[in-house]
Amino acid sequence: RASMQRRALGAIVSNAFFTWPSAVNIALFVLLFVFVPLPFAFWQPWMWLAIGALAEAVYLYATVTDPQAGSEAVRRMLVEKYNPSTINNAVARQRVQKALDYKGLIDKFVAQQGGALKVSLQDASLDINKMIELIYQLARKIDSFEALAQGNQTSVTVISDLNSMQKRLSLESDPSVRSELSDGIQMKQQLLDQLTSIDNTAKRAEIQMDNTLTQLSTMYAQMQLMDAKALDGGRANRLRQDIREQISALSDTISAMDDVYQRPASAPDSASIRLAGDADSSVSGSTSGTSHAQSSQQGRRS
Repeated sequence: RASMQRRALGAIVSNAFFTWPSAVNIALFVLLFVFVPLPFAFWQPWMWLAIGALAEAVYLYATVTDPQAGSEAVRRMLVEKYNPSTINNAVARQRVQKALDYKGLIDKFVAQQGGALKVSLQDASLDINKMIELIYQLARKIDSFEALAQGNQTSVTVISDLNSMQKRLSLESDPSVRSELSDGIQMKQQLLDQLTSIDNTAKRAEIQMDNTLTQLSTMYAQMQLMDAKALDGGRANRLRQDIREQISALSDTISAMDDVYQRPASAPDSASIRLAGDADSSVSGSTSGTSHAQSSQQGRRS
């Protein structure tokens, strides 16, 4: 929490300093220092710089203590760290952006509160940062899964290959060709199982992201209904418990995706996948070659 507060404070000061009011203030007193160094008999040029520094300090203090500026600074920090534009999947990118929007609304509301209620809601808001992080991780993993699927084959093409190879196997009589076909079918089936697992896990991740967005919306509504009595009634504690449960669910989904992505030893590696494709091609060639040989033999008999 302390680290987050320091970073937020630094972001607020930085955002306040690099704004047009701050720039106008600094430029004004620098120009006065250069072009109007002695407007009065008692005046010293450095006084312009001292007044300018004081005016800048007052402006920065007013900005730092502004609740809206604080929530905006935190929002910018999260957007910079969990930038939706780095997500390739359009739907996942929209979900990350929606989560950041909810977080901005929550931070803005919390900044407007006071006393013990504000402290309690700040703790909950910091926990929500972890939810944002996990949602972003899920989105990145969905991108990785799509890249993996595109790098190999889709379930539809693998099923088509399997059907074709199984049909050839039922018609083939040559033992060596049948053995080659059987090996290819086994590897294709392993690949299909892997791709199916990837598809199902990606769907689970999408559902979990939707559930988390719904939970964020509910949390925002719950916060707006809270008051000092809510703290005594334990509603704030229940809110944080809901956040922890959502974090746990997100973490479980990410772990499941990691398990599928890393693939167990029994799953086919890229070499096996390539061999499966080679087997398919070679079987096709072998089958045609066998048919050609049989045709030649029939011609000689004739």
